[in-house]
Amino acid sequence: METTMRRVENRKNLGAFIRLTGRSRSSTVEGSLHDAAEVAKATKQIDLADRLTRASTQVATTGQPGWAAELDYFGVALKETALGQTVLGRLEDLSFVAPANTRIVEISPGSFVVAWVSEGGIKPATAGSLSENKLVYSKVGTIFVLTDDLIRVSLAGGDEALSRAAVTAAQALFDSKLLSADAATDAAPAGLRYGVTESAFDTSPVETVAAALEKLPPSPFAPVIVARAADLLRLSSSIGTNVSSAVFVASPNAPAGKAIVIDPGSLTFAPTEISLARSLNASIQLNDAPTAGGTLVSLWQQNLVGFRVEGRAAWLKMNTAGVQVAALKAA
Repeated sequence: METTMRRVENRKNLGAFIRLTGRSRSSTVEGSLHDAAEVAKATKQIDLADRLTRASTQVATTGQPGWAAELDYFGVALKETALGQTVLGRLEDLSFVAPANTRIVEISPGSFVVAWVSEGGIKPATAGSLSENKLVYSKVGTIFVLTDDLIRVSLAGGDEALSRAAVTAAQALFDSKLLSADAATDAAPAGLRYGVTESAFDTSPVETVAAALEKLPPSPFAPVIVARAADLLRLSSSIGTNVSSAVFVASPNAPAGKAIVIDPGSLTFAPTEISLARSLNASIQLNDAPTAGGTLVSLWQQNLVGFRVEGRAAWLKMNTAGVQVAALKAA
């Protein structure tokens, strides 16, 4: 209950933070927070105004213990609200997490030979099979634009909408790549489905998913099954909600008619970072596929506010058998 209440508070404050800083006229972080605090006071959001005031005045007093606590509060709200609703965030909580830009060593499954031996018996010796990979951050970002007039008149009623926009942006940023079958590039890691041979539809969705589960490596972790909400509903209604303690995760970024079956123990993540910045004076291309030399639009001239959501993420599939894909209907 306490966790749920904290998430509700974070969601509300995230939306308010976006709205109030969007109304600020300042070009600095401290000025934006101060202006947002004044707006919060005027609209009777006293607790939020108090937090924003402390964030704007304490940021320079680095000698004080906890000097960045209030700024960190809004960072936590952004991460818990936005990232917490992504498949990436869920898997990161269930899998191994290691610092970014480090080399990760993996011992191949089944490389050890064990045997019961009698007193004084000879125990088997195994030369471990090791592999090494580097966990490197990749950066992803997007910009969404709102009119200044909309932000000014929305008041607290628009906070939920702004919070949902941040969540939707985070899902698009991270999950679309994570759940893809794309190969790795210089800019992005490979999707979890890359190189995976799909399990063809069997006699039923349940049998197909069961076959995919059997292909996972032995693991102490409960398997995670990711699919679109409608596909999960059909699947869970057939097999129940407590099959092998599997974790079901719905995602609009999962492929239609398929289930992605994952062993979290086969994955390693770096701590995912997500940040939010806003601008009133930038000139940007209002285009979902910007190109060099494209037409620029002045946010100031058009009375617009731009919000940039940016993230850094890294993941490795340490065991290629750790991710399987099951077709939930006949081709």
